Amino acid sequence: MCGILGRFGGEPRAMDLDALRGLLGHRGPDGAGIERRTVVGREVLLGHTRLSVVDTSAGAAQPMASRSGRWLLSFNGEIYNHLDLRRELDGPFDSHGDSRTLVEAIDRWGVEGTLPRLNGIFAFAALDLVEGSLFLARDPFGVKPLYHQDDGAGLNFASEVSALAALADARLDVDRTALGQFLLYRHVPSPRTLWRGVRRVPPGHYLRFRPGERRADGVMYASLGGERFQGSETEAAARYAALAGAAVGRQLMSDVPVGILLSGGVDSALVAALACERGAAPTAFTVGFGDQHAECELANARRTAEVLGLRHREVRLDPEAAWSALAPALAAAEEPLGTTSLIPMWSVSALASEEVKVVLTGQGTDELFGGYRRYQGQLLGRWLPRGRAWGLLAAAAAGAPVGGEALERALRAHSRGPEAEHFSEVHALFTERERRAFGVEVRREQLVEPIERWLALGASGAGDSPVERMMAVDARTSLADDLLLYGDRISMAHSVEARVPMLDLDLATFVESLPRRSKLRLGEPKRLHRLVAERLLPEEITRRPKLGFQVPFGEWARGDWRERVEAMLFDADGLARVLDVAKVRELWAEHLTGRRNRERQLFALVSLSAWASGWLGAAAGAGHRVSGRGRDTSSR
Repeated sequence: MCGILGRFGGEPRAMDLDALRGLLGHRGPDGAGIERRTVVGREVLLGHTRLSVVDTSAGAAQPMASRSGRWLLSFNGEIYNHLDLRRELDGPFDSHGDSRTLVEAIDRWGVEGTLPRLNGIFAFAALDLVEGSLFLARDPFGVKPLYHQDDGAGLNFASEVSALAALADARLDVDRTALGQFLLYRHVPSPRTLWRGVRRVPPGHYLRFRPGERRADGVMYASLGGERFQGSETEAAARYAALAGAAVGRQLMSDVPVGILLSGGVDSALVAALACERGAAPTAFTVGFGDQHAECELANARRTAEVLGLRHREVRLDPEAAWSALAPALAAAEEPLGTTSLIPMWSVSALASEEVKVVLTGQGTDELFGGYRRYQGQLLGRWLPRGRAWGLLAAAAAGAPVGGEALERALRAHSRGPEAEHFSEVHALFTERERRAFGVEVRREQLVEPIERWLALGASGAGDSPVERMMAVDARTSLADDLLLYGDRISMAHSVEARVPMLDLDLATFVESLPRRSKLRLGEPKRLHRLVAERLLPEEITRRPKLGFQVPFGEWARGDWRERVEAMLFDADGLARVLDVAKVRELWAEHLTGRRNRERQLFALVSLSAWASGWLGAAAGAGHRVSGRGRDTSSR
């Protein structure tokens, strides 16, 4: 993987290779390049830092010009089908890497004609030196990030916001609508971010910028939905097995060693088994907390590695080690996120970086095959009429000793009529009343706009049932802008490329075409996925309960972490800058006394506090615009 940045229009920025490496060197420690051009009277800068994975020679250096001289490319990612595309292009080629294939494909077919042909994970900037147009594009599931901001004089864009901020003149302030969305979803869905005026290119979209024309939120090129698979389940299983094997085979493409992040579950185990079936023996890397914690996956992962004959390395986190990982993980993520998984991701990425530059993961399967508990709730809800009465039961459910918070959300969601509101309430981190108590009031139509947008773009055609539509929306929102976001940001903080074979475009398109009953049934999530896994793995692995890569945050917040969590929640330079902390004190007291388990909400608030302190606190006090303050590079 790599880092990209640039500026389109306005005065050229003072940017040399040392400055570029300082901003994005962790994403690409093996090389750096800068190009400055004047195109149709407009000043343009393109920068690139390189992590050499495919074609480690100087012939793959970027920014890269097409042979015709028309296009200039700065590209982050992998195009797994690039050799297939290359057969349709004229040679000779001076590099066997996918960057050369991509820039020549754009030269032949244009950006709009090339994007639907790509199977990969990517974000790129392509500059048309003839027409003076700049294109920004992001892969269909948003595995690779790309931000942009118009500062009034020109357009800035980068893989990370800290690099974007170094290019921008404008002060980065809070987008209050995005803050409301964060308090609802635990992340901010694209194209918004928590910084006012900073936008993400949405998954499966491209943007074009040229004099006299601008498409602010982009054009979707990726398709959703499509024709239903009509074969038998036996035929579907055979097709899925073939596509999954081909996906893993493609994503083993590398000129450097490849490892695997191995959890105790079936998803990464199947990826590992398919890799072994293709002659690879990736070293497995696992993180855990000790057998005394229910969240620990070390023993299960160790057993999976033993069954597959893989070399296995593990890192064990006690409360002190996990706390030490928290600050750099939050800084690397840049955006506040509500998932504790970023802590173990930091530690296992550090472990993997000692040996490899590339790791495979099992991410994405839960959204495609209905692996989360909320999808089972959707199936149960088919037989229950929606209405306000369910909202009255929600408060009573919240006090249940086990699963009360999730049950409360499910009941509250069932009181919502419109589908977008129902979907959003299933995810709700905080209730509408709690958000108002924080001093954050955002109109409901603004809060649910990201879901309504994806439904309008085609997720409504992704299946004939609400649960399939929810899965399709989740795959383009919470997966892209939460789970894949921290996966990319944290792995790349350690100069490690994290690949996601289960989101291979051919494979994912097929899975979304399957009948709902082949994906999930009541009490049986991931049906076809498990049936295929059982051909390669013993039942002791394929039928393990899902643990979810979580941290025992609630337990540690009451114990070893109590004073430190409290300090972060009530730091005057943190949450107090964006929320009324009186409500935070109430939540904290509920958790400490055991009246309610508030770990989900409290971790999100800790994450938001770290963001506010890093991006708003010191910068506001110093009276200057935010620069790279939001990132901690001390551990690199």
